[in-house]
Amino acid sequence: MRPLIVHIGLPKTGTTSLQRELFVRHPQLALIGKPLNRLHAGMQRLFSAMLRLEPWEYRRVEPELVALIPELLDRPGDTVLISEEELATGTLGARVDRLTIARRLSRLFPAAEIVFTIREQGDAMRSMYGELCRLGAVDAPFPRWAAHTLALPETAAGLHLFRYDELLELYGELFERVHVTVYEELREHPEVFIRGLSDILRVDADEAWRLFEQGVTHNPSRTAEFWPERHLSAVHDRFAASNHRLAAATGLDLCAHGYSLGA
Repeated sequence: MRPLIVHIGLPKTGTTSLQRELFVRHPQLALIGKPLNRLHAGMQRLFSAMLRLEPWEYRRVEPELVALIPELLDRPGDTVLISEEELATGTLGARVDRLTIARRLSRLFPAAEIVFTIREQGDAMRSMYGELCRLGAVDAPFPRWAAHTLALPETAAGLHLFRYDELLELYGELFERVHVTVYEELREHPEVFIRGLSDILRVDADEAWRLFEQGVTHNPSRTAEFWPERHLSAVHDRFAASNHRLAAATGLDLCAHGYSLGA
């Protein structure tokens, strides 16, 4: 049986570049998900149902989704890869939380392995701000937006998504193997990152690096805003315990990548 890997994001961690320059191009990967889901009606149906349908409606269509899976998996390649960053976060404005999405994934693909990429929370929030500005959803200066966002309940502001240990725990309860990779390594040492990811995907690392190195970086973060010191300290304090738990659970040297782990 071929390995089945589900790449769930997170957003703003190089997902678009990985999807377009590596996942869709590597000959050993049978990709299900972005960018191919825009071209395949079955993929569109699968992801739309998992991400957007409320429980009563999802139960009604789940048998149809199960029947779709053999066709979706029938793509050439040594490893089946499902990639969609909204699996980790849910869709903006949708009424389906990430626990529900994870449970749906585990019912449809119980033998899958999970992989996701994290990004230091202060930097991730700066990138979030830049994306919101690009979409026209925010026009306030960064310090004002940051202060407002930090004052909101975490789920209202989306800050709960940055408690990466909780995401690991959630998927670890449903799947046998969960892999965590670090965006800062992709940014600073891309070849090391790509080769490590290739080991997870069970594909040729030389070919993976060749494809990615020749590709184009998509949607690079260009946010030049800087954190007011008191707000940055608040971010570090808020997520330090979560980062500490994640480092303990995974063995990742998060301190080396600038993550706050507290005292």
